[in-house]
Amino acid sequence: MLNKAQSVQGGHLVRGAKGKEKGKWYINLQLRMEDERPQTPKGSLGVDLGMSNLAVSSEGQVHSSEHLQQVRGRYTRLKSELQSVGTKSAKRKLQKLSGKEKRFRRDVNHGIAKELVETAKRTQRGLKLEDLKGIRKGAKAKGKSFRKSVHGWSFYQLREFIHYRCERYGVVLALVEAKYTSQTCSCCGHRAKESRKSQARFECVQCGYRQHADINAAINISRADVKQPMVGSF
Repeated sequence: MLNKAQSVQGGHLVRGAKGKEKGKWYINLQLRMEDERPQTPKGSLGVDLGMSNLAVSSEGQVHSSEHLQQVRGRYTRLKSELQSVGTKSAKRKLQKLSGKEKRFRRDVNHGIAKELVETAKRTQRGLKLEDLKGIRKGAKAKGKSFRKSVHGWSFYQLREFIHYRCERYGVVLALVEAKYTSQTCSCCGHRAKESRKSQARFECVQCGYRQHADINAAINISRADVKQPMVGSF
């Protein structure tokens, strides 16, 4: 019987086992796959990260957080109820619930990373991500509850998953400075706070260009100068 545990060692995918457990013998099986060499990209795919939408690409891929917030809200309520009980049984259930929430977050981040890297690979483009410091700074201006949501979601885990998949499939990856990308028109380049009409709506006060606000930001990110190369170089 094979253990389903898997890990990454030295850039390789490794599936393995721990030996004998509860009378069952496990076979140690390792699968090593060589990483592809980073290819010179023909353009770049920009990715805007946030809480209303976890990730939005310059091609229009939108990974909404609506369902995720509902699921996490349910976990929060259940954990609060179990904490108020305080029994040993409740603590065991709380620990199990926390494990489920971590796996849920991990699965979602894996799915987002896979789709973004596959799109970049298929279209022969590199990936550009905004520096995560921008998310933290933006959260400070939106209140305590929003900050709690931002810090509760593992954007760094998402970036690590993207980083690993880019290394694995030879997709160039870089971090860029995302300052003013949400206020700048991706059509004419004019920058104004007033152009960001709402969380989801962008309408340039200079040229009238209209676009989903996060897609507009992602397009600007795709054109931004590289701040830190992660895999290969543009």
